[in-house]
Amino acid sequence: MVDDNKDAADSLQLLLQALGQDVYAVYDGATAVHAINRQRPHVAILDIGMPRMSGYEVVEQVRSTLGKDVPVFVAVTGWGQRSDKDEALKRGFKYHFTKPVSAAALHEVVTAISKEKARRS
Repeated sequence: MVDDNKDAADSLQLLLQALGQDVYAVYDGATAVHAINRQRPHVAILDIGMPRMSGYEVVEQVRSTLGKDVPVFVAVTGWGQRSDKDEALKRGFKYHFTKPVSAAALHEVVTAISKEKARRS
């Protein structure tokens, strides 16, 4: 989970933990790239509009390092226009949510990703 808004990141981390997920929150793109490369999570939830390194750039760097062995990228962002959603999907995000995202929507996506991962294993 990465968001430059510390309160938003921490709140989302608590929500996901309450849903039974093991979650690690960071607050900038560079730290996110390092954490994803080191921890190899199944899911990476990213804000897109962050200073210095956007969520798009995080996805790009992780893909260049890990190749096909990347997490499922989920955008949770304030950028909610149709064009923003289309761009996120084009740039490597599988899911796009506009803030604030509901607990039910996140739970549904994380459960679907976990089931998909288990089928492949």
